[in-house]
Amino acid sequence: ELNQVFQAETEKSIFLCTYEAKPGMEEVMAELKGRPVKRIHLAPFLLAAGYHARKDMAGPGKESWRSICEEAGYEVVCHLNGLGEYPKVRERILFHLGEIIRFKNTR
Repeated sequence: ELNQVFQAETEKSIFLCTYEAKPGMEEVMAELKGRPVKRIHLAPFLLAAGYHARKDMAGPGKESWRSICEEAGYEVVCHLNGLGEYPKVRERILFHLGEIIRFKNTR
């Protein structure tokens, strides 16, 4: 559902894809075909970017998303920051945790 929001709100320039669900890399690559795209930025949609992001997304192996995109002719820029590294994301998480704690304490 979040991918649909990005598509509706960002001039279709942001794609979420997953390793174990839909849309996956194949679906996103099909969407990119025929578009005037030269550079792709890959970023993990994870709270912390660890081994999975370094290996499966940005790694040198043939199966990594980086390699798949480069093989398709795109310039690839990998961003290895997890969402938890961004101050605004941390603020929102802490805000919502506070709301949950306040709610639980009123019961």
